Amino acid sequence: VEAALEAEALGARMTGFGFGGSVIALAPTDRLLPLREHVERAFAAREHQPPTLFTVRPAPGAQLTAP
Repeated sequence: VEAALEAEALGARMTGFGFGGSVIALAPTDRLLPLREHVERAFAAREHQPPTLFTVRPAPGAQLTAP
């Protein structure tokens, strides 16, 4: 979370601590590569294993349509 926010993510939070946890970070498309590179460098600087990073796009939520 700290590294993502340092790389100007709009927001970030930890989730699912059971197996080491995950971080969900929100960032504009033009910030994805710099964010990814910063997080990877932050892990390496702390001698952690490289993170597995996924880039996803939000989908429209469920909708109720009239019959």
